[in-house]
Amino acid sequence: MGRVLLFLWAIAVASGQDDLASDPQNLAMLDALQSYAESPLCLRCASSRDLTQIPGISRVTAARIRSAVDSLVDSAVSMSDLSRRACLTTDQHILISTTCTLHCTCTTWLESWINSGRLRLRAQWREGRTPDWSSRLDLTTAAGRVGALLRATGTESVRGGWALIPLDRYMIGVGDVSLASGLGIALGGGGGFGRSPMSRLSNLSTDVRLRPYTSTWQESLKRGIAVHVSALTAELPIDVGVVWSPVSVDGTPETSLLASVRMPLWTSAVGGIHTYRDGTTTMTTADMEVQLDSWHLHSEIGVHGADRWAMLLIARREIPSGSVSAAVRWSDPDLRHPYAAAISQASILGNEAGCLVGFHYRQDRWNIEASLDVHGRPSRSYSVPMPTRGLDAITDVQIKLVRGVELDARYRYEVDDVSTSGVMTRRHRTTLRADLTAQVQRQLRLRLRSDVRRATWEHGEIHEGYLGYIEARWTFLTSSHVTARYTTYWSTSFDVAPYAMEVPVVGVFNTVVGSGIGARLLLAASWQPIPSIRCSVSTVLLQTQASATAQLDVRM
Repeated sequence: MGRVLLFLWAIAVASGQDDLASDPQNLAMLDALQSYAESPLCLRCASSRDLTQIPGISRVTAARIRSAVDSLVDSAVSMSDLSRRACLTTDQHILISTTCTLHCTCTTWLESWINSGRLRLRAQWREGRTPDWSSRLDLTTAAGRVGALLRATGTESVRGGWALIPLDRYMIGVGDVSLASGLGIALGGGGGFGRSPMSRLSNLSTDVRLRPYTSTWQESLKRGIAVHVSALTAELPIDVGVVWSPVSVDGTPETSLLASVRMPLWTSAVGGIHTYRDGTTTMTTADMEVQLDSWHLHSEIGVHGADRWAMLLIARREIPSGSVSAAVRWSDPDLRHPYAAAISQASILGNEAGCLVGFHYRQDRWNIEASLDVHGRPSRSYSVPMPTRGLDAITDVQIKLVRGVELDARYRYEVDDVSTSGVMTRRHRTTLRADLTAQVQRQLRLRLRSDVRRATWEHGEIHEGYLGYIEARWTFLTSSHVTARYTTYWSTSFDVAPYAMEVPVVGVFNTVVGSGIGARLLLAASWQPIPSIRCSVSTVLLQTQASATAQLDVRM
């Protein structure tokens, strides 16, 4: 019986097409039908707008068809079932059956191989200097992740490339890669990102991580072969990362080896061993992470040779509406390991000792972070003929005043031993900062910033500095906006020069140091004509010079 009905349906479709062909007014429709005959439209991925290209299918009908297709669960659903769900007439059913198909997928061979892709082209101009050109390509494919970067400044060029290939539990890396694990004494990446020591401690990530090196800053570049083995199973609970990098430093071959192994020690503890060898320098560290009730303990200790060592101990406990933290660090005066620890302000940690305590409180409209860091240098350092000591107290307060209005304030007090013309003296420095953000309208956001610093020395010298700006951001379309920021500053010395961060385009961070007396105007705009393309431009106008940046981002 089913075969008979199928035969009769086929005759009805054929006769319906004959009826269309017998009417001369349907010639335009037949031309469209013929264009889809050899390449039917895939209903599973066609949009409502695509369907309206079929003669006789209005926007309302196309929306019903699209809704009916989205409700399909069984891939073997027939066109007749679809027509009934979309309430199509006999003529519409004939049109859809002739021009469309359900036996298809929404991806081409290229789309099935490339999962995602990003291309960034950037050009930066500064008055009196050679333009700076850079580009970065990052593709995630079915076989892995590949990318490349290029930067040309006129006098020099930087090139890089990488490939990360996943093979079951293995990750093979080739080219520019970075390995991070532990708290950052031997391998980078232990410290979390944040504006204060407390926020950095709360964002720690200590797992073994193999990533591409996507920066044009080549200072800590490792270019070679890497392997990451993540065999976290009951039989083999281990995580291993190794990087071998035969690079050249100032024309001299220098082989680097980075290795990290982490594994569970017992139910609530994880430990690891990390090694960094660069030329003739070798550092080995061991870290352990323990969870004891509400306390989270993490420590790392490293040795370099027989008499150089460094350590970092962090304790963190969750409390109602926040957390409390403490950290102790010490580094040998003759030790220069390549990365900074989690709570240090330095880019290279060495000749440093300190103890930090602090808390983080959050409730309703309030978010408060406070820390006290007592620190010092065990031995004399460059331009400082004696060991030093000091303290750093920071309090950050965020409060939502009313809907759309937020106040961010900071108080910082520092006491340090410093050297002035070879004579040791004590410096007291105070910073007061207020940052007010207001969403005036849905499309308009205003931001006001005021930053004041004052420093005094024991011999009576006093220095002061100020930086402030007003910023307006107007979003005139869903994905387009313009930004204007006017900054003014003055300071009597570099010791009291406040600073602020500017982001003219995505991925560019400019540090504005308020040294001396001056003002600057930042104008930026971003336009996204289609979801996959974003165009950004900006210009900075100073009293003596100007600069501009243009950037194009393409995403797949």
